[in-house]
Amino acid sequence: AEQPETDSYCVLLEEPIMLAVPADHRILGLKEITLKDLEKEEFISLNNNWALSRNISREMRRLCFTPKVTMWVDNPNIMRELLREHMGIAFVPAVTWKSFAGQEVVMRPVEGCDMKRYVYLQTPEWTFLTKEQKDCIKGIREFFGRLV
Repeated sequence: AEQPETDSYCVLLEEPIMLAVPADHRILGLKEITLKDLEKEEFISLNNNWALSRNISREMRRLCFTPKVTMWVDNPNIMRELLREHMGIAFVPAVTWKSFAGQEVVMRPVEGCDMKRYVYLQTPEWTFLTKEQKDCIKGIREFFGRLV
């Protein structure tokens, strides 16, 4: 269950996870992409040191799908470059990663695969916040508000 928002806790972003595919990939010709369509595809993934990767892996297990990961990387920038270089496909955050690829990578939903990630902001309860800290929190909230 999701924690209710309070003054010390809020969800900054609820972000869908989508399939990132090189723009000329044959799978983009499909009207809808399913997990069955992805069975033989080669995936690029962040390694399990990343919460994003662990969350995607957990959701794949829940959906009884095992992506054929051919490259594990420890850096999102490397993953983005490999996608641009047509080295595979990947599940990626749709909002924060949408501008990384320009025309070279297309993001598409996968039928029956409703993955999301959440970005939270939490400050310790009962803690005095300075004006500067409150201004910083306000700026962070405004930044994420503009992303959506």
